[in-house]
Amino acid sequence: MTKFEEELKKLPIKIIEHSVGYTKYYNAANVKSLIAKADTEIEYLKSKLEPQALPVVPGYVAEWYEANKATLEYSIYSIHVDMSDLEDTELTDVQIWFDNRNNKSLETIFKMKDGYIIEKPKLFRLKLRNTADRNHYLWLNRATNRIFIDKKFLYWTNHGNVKNSFTEQEISEILDGAFVNNEAFELVPVEDGE
Repeated sequence: MTKFEEELKKLPIKIIEHSVGYTKYYNAANVKSLIAKADTEIEYLKSKLEPQALPVVPGYVAEWYEANKATLEYSIYSIHVDMSDLEDTELTDVQIWFDNRNNKSLETIFKMKDGYIIEKPKLFRLKLRNTADRNHYLWLNRATNRIFIDKKFLYWTNHGNVKNSFTEQEISEILDGAFVNNEAFELVPVEDGE
């Protein structure tokens, strides 16, 4: 028996007799008082709970969630069914994320209904090593997919089609991975706000 039910049993009961039998009822003022007391206790207990941190997810997971939140259970089921029919090399980023046990994907997805934070990808620059002027970096023109080496700070830094800061995934895609572990370049993390 709950505390509310115990308190309810303590309230005086009125009995009304009528032609069919009788009816027991509680005085409305007493019940309202008991409910108000319970509400106050609930608010107090809620204030003692520690706020739960919002889950941090990659942007592509946030996009998938927003597109599928109306049919979340079915969408999760579909992902797992699709994953069982595909080879590892055919999986999408979202499926790979779901498949990684460290992500606690089901728990994370259901916590996202209360809000979430989109993970900021770690960015790097590829700095040219062994040069007299150690301020030369790899740049990529995304429109032409051509690379060039130039100074780090130019007025068009990372605007439009030209950029020099990349995620690890993007580095692996430049010229089909030519700059992954390339000894001519040093991987330099980009600081926040830089």
